[in-house]
Amino acid sequence: MAFTRAVFIHRLKTATYTLGSVVLISWVTDALNEGLMFKPLLRYLYPRTVQDYQHPFSDHPSLMIWLIPLLAGLAMAFASSALAVHHFKRRHRYRPVAASTAPTQLIGRVTSHHPFLLPDASTDPGITRTFHALCRDAAELAALPASSAQEHVRVQGHLMPDSEDVHQSYRHLQHILAKIRHDAGQDAALGLDLGGLNAALASAATLACQDHDVMLCQVDPHGHLRAYRVITDMRD
Repeated sequence: MAFTRAVFIHRLKTATYTLGSVVLISWVTDALNEGLMFKPLLRYLYPRTVQDYQHPFSDHPSLMIWLIPLLAGLAMAFASSALAVHHFKRRHRYRPVAASTAPTQLIGRVTSHHPFLLPDASTDPGITRTFHALCRDAAELAALPASSAQEHVRVQGHLMPDSEDVHQSYRHLQHILAKIRHDAGQDAALGLDLGGLNAALASAATLACQDHDVMLCQVDPHGHLRAYRVITDMRD
């Protein structure tokens, strides 16, 4: 819900800024030419007033016809500025932050030297961690061990070939994440490591992880986890 609200605010800001700019530019043009803004619409609503329009300061109706577009344009410009300031003050939402809860199950490309497979002193030894390895082909899947060398992380393989088609990667990853979430339960902390993913798979992950409450993260060579809050908008 948070990313949907942010996208809505961004679109509202853009629309308000655009409408305000159009109104103000049109008002300046009409004021210089002593014309009448939105004349067809006002003629339909107030035919007699539009017919008698002469100069903004000649009478009260003419003043309102001149003043209302100006006030409307300024109000929309102020609203768009306020929304822009709101986004500027909340810019930390778009920065990588330290993960509040380290995932006990991590999804990522298969590698024998992945930092998640190494012992972690900050993790309770009684907690069983799981690494879901995304294998490119059947050979990688068959070569996976049942656990890491230190026997502290369980390893599960999932066939996920590389593809340049984002929609195909999205559908395949959706199926894998749905199965992992079903087996782990709704309360399990799941994470997907963006490191090692190609562009199409990384793009698909930003969409698929939102649907299954999977944390987007990246594990550096020292084993430190960085989580990301991502605003996404899917289009065909």
